[in-house]
Amino acid sequence: KNMNNQIQSFFNSFYTESLAPNLLQKKLEKEIKPICESMNIAKIAVSANTTDSIYDKGISVKNYVLYEKMFSMGDDVVSIHQNIPNVGNSTFSAYCVKKSTWSEDEKSDISFLLQLIYVLFSRSRMNKMLLRAQETDTLTGALNTAGIIRLGNMIAEKKLLQRFTVVFFNIKKFRQINDVVGSKNGDVILSSYVKMTTNFLGKDGSIARLGGDNFVTIVKSYRLGDYLKFLENVRITVDCEGAKKTAIINVKAGIAQGNPMVQVYEQLMGCAATAFKVAKSSQLENFVFFKPEMMQRR
Repeated sequence: KNMNNQIQSFFNSFYTESLAPNLLQKKLEKEIKPICESMNIAKIAVSANTTDSIYDKGISVKNYVLYEKMFSMGDDVVSIHQNIPNVGNSTFSAYCVKKSTWSEDEKSDISFLLQLIYVLFSRSRMNKMLLRAQETDTLTGALNTAGIIRLGNMIAEKKLLQRFTVVFFNIKKFRQINDVVGSKNGDVILSSYVKMTTNFLGKDGSIARLGGDNFVTIVKSYRLGDYLKFLENVRITVDCEGAKKTAIINVKAGIAQGNPMVQVYEQLMGCAATAFKVAKSSQLENFVFFKPEMMQRR
């Protein structure tokens, strides 16, 4: 308990300060030494990887040493792992001093320390993946609404929005698919659908789940034709109590292409949502492109 209080006090001294990421990291490296010495920690190392996104290049850090007592590392190791689908992973590890071992209580304290360091690193550039996690849909690994808006705003800030198209869509008759395969397999289908879309778009686009079976993608306009073809008749097979069942996924979609007149991502997404409403009410058209006169129908 005393050790936990010491660790918590150490954590609070950082978290209540508003430091730039590089200054936070330097202070952490300096002031963690007394904690490590009192806990017989010889070394703390961090590894992290993030995947490439439509706009951000992934990062890779291997065995970044946060603290090290030279030539004093033993065999005991405590590690915590974080894995976020379609975002990346990280590992924080503490190594015991030479010729020492940790009790189970001490290992628990060290794990607690590593968890707090993980939280602190969420404020650093090296672990920007932790910020991405807040913008990720937990069921499918797609971006959530906050994530796609952040991404769109980043593109807009670089004056590149006119090179992109937003597709706002809903999976047709997904409730019926759920009734046939069951809700658990319905979740599997959604996750598989996101994975297939992510693989198809690669670095040229990104998908977000807005909730339920509603999605939005932002894609480089030169890939739009291929992407619309991809959206037709996506097939996903699931195991229903030993029987294989294939769901055929089609969508109703509203499409808004970037142009010099649109400088704000939310505006482009709103145009796509308006076109989607037209598509949803149409008996003939699955894909509807936004036209300015649609705004008058709202």
